[in-house]
Amino acid sequence: LLQAHEDVTAAEDMFQQALTVDPAHMTAKCNLAHLAHHHRANLARAHQLYREVLRTDPKNLVAISSMATVAAEIGDCPEEVEHLLLQAIEIAPDDADCLLNCAVLKWEYKNEREEAKTLLNRCLQVSPLNVGALCYKGLWGITERGDATDALNLLRKAALLAPKGKDEPAQLAIDWLEAKAREADAQQKEREAAHQKHSAAPPGASGVP
Repeated sequence: LLQAHEDVTAAEDMFQQALTVDPAHMTAKCNLAHLAHHHRANLARAHQLYREVLRTDPKNLVAISSMATVAAEIGDCPEEVEHLLLQAIEIAPDDADCLLNCAVLKWEYKNEREEAKTLLNRCLQVSPLNVGALCYKGLWGITERGDATDALNLLRKAALLAPKGKDEPAQLAIDWLEAKAREADAQQKEREAAHQKHSAAPPGASGVP
């Protein structure tokens, strides 16, 4: 509740008190790490706290997945981040966030596109209207085929099915993906125009007066 109201200092004090009473209170430590990461922008502190959680509870899914995100932001090697995410997926094979994060890692950092698409499809099987996953589905569709139609249709469905007042993430995703599609289309037209211009030039013409 305190986190929801952005009272970060009060929330930190509360979780610290919980740890004083019970040093093995891993939920409190995970919450402190979350605050350090998302509200204090203190990646080193968040990384340290998640590592402490995992020393006590090696299969803590929240700590594993969150530490992978922090490690990626710090700039740790993709192999370490991938190891953490695969460990999380082994513990919870149907965790949509872990599947999505691992898919993005494989696409963006390791260029393992087929494995990335497989993981993304698994994420969408678990969470068919996952806005983040649909954004990547559309972006990768643009990259490979110049087409984001399927993902846009699903995002529009997600916006329609969202509870009243909760459709903003899907609407923002639609706007973002449509802009990406327009940008890709403009670039494709520029390439085609350049190719036609080159094809129409007389043999040996250099374009220099």
